[in-house]
Amino acid sequence: MRYRTCRIGVHGRNDHGFTEDDFRVIRESGVEAVKMMSQTEPAVFGRIKQISPDIEIITRLYDDRIGHGHPTPAEFVERMAPVMAALQPYCAKYQIANEPNHVQRYEGWGPDDDDARNFNQWFLETYRLLKQACPWASLGFPGLAIPDFAHRDRAWLEICRPAIERADWLGVHCYWQTPPDRPSVMLDEHFGLTFKHYHRQYPDKTLEILECGNSNVHNPQWPISEDDIAREYVAWLQEVFNHAYINSASFFLLSSPDRASWDFFSWRTENNFVKPVVHAIGRMHRPPRQPAPDAPRPVQPPPAHAAPALPDSFTNNQIIDAFYDASVKLGLGDWTLLEKAGLSLGELVKDRNGRYAGAPVTHIAALSEDERQAVLVELADFAAGVSFGPPSEKPKGWLWQRPDLTLVRPAMPHSRRARVSPRANALERRVARTWNEYGWLLIRLAEQTGVHLGLATAVLAVQTSARAYSGDRRPALRFENHVFFRLWGAENQATFEQHFRFNAAAPWQKHVWRPAPDQPWQDVHSSHSNEWGAFEQASALDREAAQRSAALGPAQIMGFNHALAGFESTGQMFDAFAASERYQVLALFDFIGGPRGDSRAMNALRRGDADAFAALYNGSAQAVRAAALLHAALDAYRRLELAP
Repeated sequence: MRYRTCRIGVHGRNDHGFTEDDFRVIRESGVEAVKMMSQTEPAVFGRIKQISPDIEIITRLYDDRIGHGHPTPAEFVERMAPVMAALQPYCAKYQIANEPNHVQRYEGWGPDDDDARNFNQWFLETYRLLKQACPWASLGFPGLAIPDFAHRDRAWLEICRPAIERADWLGVHCYWQTPPDRPSVMLDEHFGLTFKHYHRQYPDKTLEILECGNSNVHNPQWPISEDDIAREYVAWLQEVFNHAYINSASFFLLSSPDRASWDFFSWRTENNFVKPVVHAIGRMHRPPRQPAPDAPRPVQPPPAHAAPALPDSFTNNQIIDAFYDASVKLGLGDWTLLEKAGLSLGELVKDRNGRYAGAPVTHIAALSEDERQAVLVELADFAAGVSFGPPSEKPKGWLWQRPDLTLVRPAMPHSRRARVSPRANALERRVARTWNEYGWLLIRLAEQTGVHLGLATAVLAVQTSARAYSGDRRPALRFENHVFFRLWGAENQATFEQHFRFNAAAPWQKHVWRPAPDQPWQDVHSSHSNEWGAFEQASALDREAAQRSAALGPAQIMGFNHALAGFESTGQMFDAFAASERYQVLALFDFIGGPRGDSRAMNALRRGDADAFAALYNGSAQAVRAAALLHAALDAYRRLELAP
């Protein structure tokens, strides 16, 4: 059994107060450390400790006089000591300053040798004065800006040796980027694993990773999905757990009121959408933790946990789910553990509800002890009772909010993807594409809703008209000029007519826009770029009205219908759809099923009544055509032999 010393943490909201959604993220992610800012109200610290008394708080001593200059040590301590005294009931660890080597010099110093020598003396005197004022406090040397070629953190590490050796612990920052066409530098010692170099230089210092995470936002040509970020963070933590000199790792950033600067890093949006990383961190595999020693030394692992008591047998479906979920929670590829164990997904899915007849998990020698335990923990969730058949009672509530669907990667594994004949018709190709891109999510969704998998696939294929994203990672969007006129333009007609036009007799036709009165008119619906151009032009005039006037995602759900798909606001729906195609698919079935998942249309799907569903969902005028398309799509599903 592997063990760890590292606490999983997050950098708190960079504001004076937290919202209820911030506390929700702390609770749902199960973080064990929070990096705080000293200007945050003490009541927030107290609330965090109420959520989990064992959470360790590390506070950055923030002084707004530090910019392209800095206060003297005495001036700094005079301001900070009272703050530390007020926070003493909640926090014992404090970071003195932050990234003083930053090349932009907005942290008081800069990357040069003279800057490092000056900071070294400043830190030593500040440390002395703070210890006099607050002898109970643990004071750390701050995380330095990386990478070395930009900020010279490695030269600073040597020049500031007297200060670092005096400090009670050493802070580290670990950031990385993931190009679309090259390997990530997540596991490079100049980026994601910077802490390895710091440990070699100071082997007797406990390290606190005060900031970490993916920073692709600094290279806009490298889009990355929120799902991929979540998977990276889990995989990175599994590596960090191997190093006993690390006490905590706090990802940047829980949330921020400064959306323009920090939306990319935030774990929740200002529209109260909780990003996939929160669920991934909350559900990831966590080896037993024991405290890091003050001076790293060989640590005896705790006794291995006994395997949970399990029933004698499982369904093939439960075996698939257990291996899949354990693999995700260990930061491995979705199907890595199943393949490593030598189990065939193709054979298991032939009879998903049949009894598993393979080797017991405890006897699969190819798995490591950690991997075996992770699978057993997943199987233990089924120990209350094994049902060889579809579940009898369906869970209630919005699908997009269900924790057991938040980590599901939509796409089918390559081994189970549809192979389409060159002679296939357009509908067969559409059904195959739907299956290949969303099939694994559809399997999980069908299990939870009781809708036949083939019919769920047919509904998604027929009721969607676009891919989830374009190459720039922006969701599919259709901007409706006439709706924006009704919501905003009618009262601002002169400004509206400078940028938008539509056919007054048939308002859903002839939508054109232009960014300025001296620019040529462009067809809104001629390209993804024009749809977004028109939307962004409207957003500059009234963002809420613009969002309500746009149809979003492959199912083209109108912004003004956000509540019918389970979202608090149009902004929250936009944030969710931008985060992952998973939310776009689930939103369609939420739109169909309603808050309890038991609308007449959803119940028609459960009965397998495509005709009744078409009449209820598409309306009487389109019912015959929609039903014919659904039947044809279901026939294509059967011809393609997609049914597992």
